[in-house]
Order: sequence, then C-alpha cells, then structure tokens
Amino acid sequence: MKKITVWKLVSLALISSFVYAQDPVIPVSVITSFTFEFGTDPINTINGVGLDAFPSLTADHAPTVPGNSFVGVGTGGIFDYDLGVLYTIIGFSFWNQNNGGPGASGSTGIQDVTVQYSTNGVDYFNVPGAPTVFAQVGTDISPPEMFSFTPVEAVFIRIVVDSNWGDINTGYGEIAFSGVIILSVTDNQLESAVSLFPNPAREQVSIANSSNLKLNQALFYDVSGKLVLQLDLEGTRDRQPINIGELASGLYLVKIVGDQGQTIKRLVKQ
Repeated sequence: MKKITVWKLVSLALISSFVYAQDPVIPVSVITSFTFEFGTDPINTINGVGLDAFPSLTADHAPTVPGNSFVGVGTGGIFDYDLGVLYTIIGFSFWNQNNGGPGASGSTGIQDVTVQYSTNGVDYFNVPGAPTVFAQVGTDISPPEMFSFTPVEAVFIRIVVDSNWGDINTGYGEIAFSGVIILSVTDNQLESAVSLFPNPAREQVSIANSSNLKLNQALFYDVSGKLVLQLDLEGTRDRQPINIGELASGLYLVKIVGDQGQTIKRLVKQ
C-alpha cells in the first residue's frame, strides 16, 4: 500500500516558534502484517465507513461486517498507521470488533497489545501510559474505548497485537487518534489564510486564499495515501475552483504548498 511522502519540518530545537492546530487525527494510510480475511481491508478501519459520524472520537460503530471492519488470519500481528505529518498524540479512540462478527460476542476483537510511536517509520518506541488491553465488545452497536496517555510526537503509530478474545481470526472496526498537528510559523500563515469551500462538496471545490499568498500546487490524497489529483496553482492569489466530480465519495487530504509553507486540509467528497 503506497504511503504519502512525509515532508520536512523545522527542527524541534525551535519549539518556541511552533503553534498547534487541534483536530481528530485520522491516519492517511494503514498497513498490516495480517493476511486479509473475508474480503476485508484495513482501510475500512480509518475511513469511518462503520461510524454514525466521521471524523469523530465518540461516534457509535455499526455491527462489524466485512464492509466496515478488518479481519486478519491468526491471533498476532502488527498495524502501522501513517499520520502524514508530525503530531503531538495524546490518546486515541478504538472500536473493537463487536457482536456483528465474525466471532460470536466480539471474540474476534483484539485483546493484548503494545502501542508504539515513531517519527521516521523505522525506529519505534513504546508509548508511555498507553493501553495494553482492549476490551471485548459483546454488543451489536458499540461506542469507542477512549484512551489518553503521556503526549508523544509522532508521524507513525504502531499497534502490536499479541492476542484476541478467543477466535481463530483477529480484527477491529475503527481507530482515530487525538492530538495536535505541529506547524511551523510559516506553515501557520498558510493554515490560517487558505480554506476549502464548500466542504463537503460534490462537483466543485474552491481554494480560498484570503491573504493572497503565493500558492504553488495542490495535491489530493485518498485515505489509502494514494495521490489522486495534482494541480498547479502558480499565479493563484484569491480563489481557485477545482472540478472534483470524478473523484469517488469519501475523505481526502489536500496538501496545499506555497512560498510561505504548506498546509493540509480535509475535504469530504459527497
């Protein structure tokens, strides 16, 4: 599964020049060491397809079925989540496999885990205070289990699964992280000056540039991290309409790059 490129950030030694913008943190992609089972896909655990609201840290999850959850062969494996940029992560919401199946009474759900973080996708460290066990869920419709822990700065989060609740396969419904994106001062200028409207959008979305900053390009990524649309914004100062009618419905991350930095906006395509 392709991951988007993680762009360079100002050194953390300049922490005094950083500001924070808070939002539920939805990974841009997820990969796993589990072999896919029942036609499921781990993308369904970060795209909100099973939730009654998205993005959300508190929504209810529908009964878990192949179309809204992931199930892998066996009882142990790894899930790696690419957050796209550097965040301060302070917790996460986890929707375990519930009574929807395939195992009865949530037995397919994940039990014992180790939660780790990384800034480079190579070197991983245990998250202090992170959960080591996810609860078994025996109901059809289920709220998330919500965790908080010592803040860590991460681009990648890894969950190492050691066991489940008794089934021969292992799965879960959804995960969403809680935290703040770390932006440099120049990135923050672009963050506050650029917006997407309407949002959600159907056929067309516009990039509004309230401060007339010089923009260079816009890159649209789907939730798997695949680049699906790239536009040249050279010369755009005020407003740039973009046709998105051919894009599939769903969540997109739009990376907007300009002379003053870069920012990421979330777009919901209806």
